Amino acid sequence: MRIYLLLFIVAAPLFSVSCATPGGIVSLRQKVEDNPGSSSAHYELAQAYLKQGIEWEMLRGVGVPIIVNKGWTNKAKTEFQKVVELDPGNSEPHYWLEVIYNAQGKYELADLEAELYTDLVAKEHRRSKK
Repeated sequence: MRIYLLLFIVAAPLFSVSCATPGGIVSLRQKVEDNPGSSSAHYELAQAYLKQGIEWEMLRGVGVPIIVNKGWTNKAKTEFQKVVELDPGNSEPHYWLEVIYNAQGKYELADLEAELYTDLVAKEHRRSKK
């Protein structure tokens, strides 16, 4: 079991996507269709899909992702991968890919995403200190 206490607390407000309703997802899909090169449009759609596919269970104060719908979760994974393709320096999709892979039991892929996430966050931190 992987633990997401700190990032869950920090990311929880980001995860509460208001567009995660079926009607909201339709509008986000349209946004992606209208702007296929927009990493932010793909990110918003990925978040909405993930909201439908994963629920967070609290175990002793720790957030644990539980897949409740594989289809939505796989769509989220595809969209997060598209974000990485469009914006390789963005750390956030790597975090969510790590969450998805851990929930799927794909721990080697999750560890790779965690490494990429950590490296990108460290780079962002170094840039901000200059």
